Amino acid sequence: MDPVSHGLLGATAAFAVVGGRIGRRAAVAGLVGGLIPDADIFLAPVSDPALPFELHRHFTHAIVLAPVFGALAAAPLLLVPRWRDTPWLFLLAGVIGCATHGVLDQFTSYGTHLWWPFVSERTAWDALSIVDPFITLPLLVGLAIALVMKRTKAAAVTLALTAAYTGLGFVQRERALVVQRELAAARGDTIEHGRAMPTLGNLILWRSLYRTPEGAMRADAVRLPLWGAAVVREGDAAEPVADLAAFAEEGSGEHGRLVRLSAFADGFVLARALDGASSVVLYDARYSMDTAGFDPMWGVRVDRFRSIGGDRLAWYSGGSRRSERAGELLAEILAEILGSTPPAAVGEAAP
Repeated sequence: MDPVSHGLLGATAAFAVVGGRIGRRAAVAGLVGGLIPDADIFLAPVSDPALPFELHRHFTHAIVLAPVFGALAAAPLLLVPRWRDTPWLFLLAGVIGCATHGVLDQFTSYGTHLWWPFVSERTAWDALSIVDPFITLPLLVGLAIALVMKRTKAAAVTLALTAAYTGLGFVQRERALVVQRELAAARGDTIEHGRAMPTLGNLILWRSLYRTPEGAMRADAVRLPLWGAAVVREGDAAEPVADLAAFAEEGSGEHGRLVRLSAFADGFVLARALDGASSVVLYDARYSMDTAGFDPMWGVRVDRFRSIGGDRLAWYSGGSRRSERAGELLAEILAEILGSTPPAAVGEAAP
């Protein structure tokens, strides 16, 4: 989730819990605590240049380390003399703010290492988009009201509304997965692994993505009005999941890096040729410029030849169509370009 939402959630949660004892400074400590886990961006210089995403949302987001990072974030604020009378409550506010950060990221499709070190894999709950104004704006308004009125109850109500919206995300995700299973059954596909993820800034338009035991991957756009039947825009033909061994020798360091890319992308990795045939991008197919298709946003570029002293693998960032795609996405959310055929009927007509 974006930093603004993290800061607001941390401040709101801290004020709701300890604001009655230490007042508005609880929100200040919670705000700082809510932001501190994203300080992992400063670890970029020590990360793999081809895999800069690996250290983001890693151990700094782990719930077990929230007491450490939250207290460290709030501690410098105790340099203000009038805030030293209740230092432990002030540090607790920072811890509360920090704890909300990893949890909020866990609700998104990008996921996080919330359970590190007990679970080594990145996990995600696919209930919220990585940016959602329906999370951010209510938090902003609710926190402002709580601070102006000096009422922790207002902050608690704001948290309850945020939780309710997140709960709606889980309901919508399950609806999308039902549609996904119907589409797969109509096509004669077996789903080996499937996910449904909300598109940017809403819980109405979802990206359905699954792969089959045969190594095929399918994507569809599913519009889920809060009231009424789902509407589907089927994607193009299935694409084969990338064979990592075709791009790097198994057991090599390069192959190990590509395996780490696949683990990060939850196995949803496709390949696309770039620059003629001189290089290929292996990209994270969970995200696409086209909700029902495969249009790379980021991945790892694999060059056919290694330059002297160079590296065959490099970070790739696409997105030349992002401004254009923003308008298309809004149109899809508003149902201006999606079809009107119910999922079952779509499946019956599918080859």
